[in-house]
Amino acid sequence: MHQGKLRTLMGFLGSLGCMVLLCAGFGAQSVAQGMPDMLYGGQYSYQTKATIDPNATRDDTATKQVQDRVEHAMDPSTSAASSDKDRNGQVQWVEERPMEYRDDTSQSAMLNVVGPGSYMAIHDDQGKDIDLDQGAVLTKQAAQALHLKVGDELSFRTSSGKDYLRIPIQAIAYAPVSQGLIISRSTWTDTLGQSFTPTAALLGPQAKDQNIKDVDGVLRVTDFDRQKDGLTQSISSFTGIFAMLKLAALVLGLVVLYNLGVLNYSEEEREYATMRVLGFKRSEIRSSVLRENCSLAVVGWLVGIPAAIAFLKIYLGAVASSTLAFDPKLSWTDLSWASMITLGCSLLVALLVSRRVKRIDMVQTFMSGE
Repeated sequence: MHQGKLRTLMGFLGSLGCMVLLCAGFGAQSVAQGMPDMLYGGQYSYQTKATIDPNATRDDTATKQVQDRVEHAMDPSTSAASSDKDRNGQVQWVEERPMEYRDDTSQSAMLNVVGPGSYMAIHDDQGKDIDLDQGAVLTKQAAQALHLKVGDELSFRTSSGKDYLRIPIQAIAYAPVSQGLIISRSTWTDTLGQSFTPTAALLGPQAKDQNIKDVDGVLRVTDFDRQKDGLTQSISSFTGIFAMLKLAALVLGLVVLYNLGVLNYSEEEREYATMRVLGFKRSEIRSSVLRENCSLAVVGWLVGIPAAIAFLKIYLGAVASSTLAFDPKLSWTDLSWASMITLGCSLLVALLVSRRVKRIDMVQTFMSGE
């Protein structure tokens, strides 16, 4: 390939690479920083989470005793005669257990059996609510790993179960954490014939932390805000990775593009000197250099937009795990910032290169070309 064409291709790839890396840096940072609000406030809306000792709920009678003690600790006026509707308005019981798939027992996953209540909401990747009463729901990350879709049948068993259970998938949900299967308590007990053994209680604003902590059978109580702050601090540890992506994009956009621009200019300097001899003004030659460099940058930027979206999905998919998933969406704000920086770097490089037109020495240029 001719050297000029090769440098042109490298300049195009430099602009494209700058756009891709910037979108990855801005996009991944926005997705990660949005996870605490999406999880605590979107999926969960409880005030306090009480973790239940599995030994305290070894059978149905013991489970009922723990449930009554927790509900009474929340509101002393709640009596044993209170209706299920009243109690469910204060507490939402959840059973969280490790599970394994028949297709791939090496994968870790979570089974979430959700009791009646409104403190845990399940959404699809478009943000629409999913009704758990319609059937079993598989998280998007787990569905992709198992190559399953709505209508397919899932075979699984809990860590303490001996036999595999089979159930059709009715919906695919997006969940940042706890990848696996989500089903309602009624489906778990009535359809699959299993015993509901809660491992956590999601409590509303009526909960008094000290009262709940003193309940026999409660291991620990975690505040909603404390959980959200903990996740926010964990995500902040990724700040350095996002900064490195942006720095790499700037290096690519400035250093690489500038060096390529200088090489291209040096190769065509004799042509520019000829244009000066023919009567072209420096401003006209400089405009020609600017157009050439900027047009190349614009083409790289345009191709870089779909490439950046695809790369963001691949990048976030690579850093995801069996317990953690990201929603790879590139906002208009992130796209705008990446576009402005990419085009700004390209324009700055074009201006710096075009300034060399003022220093054209026609005599020396023609002599060196002989």
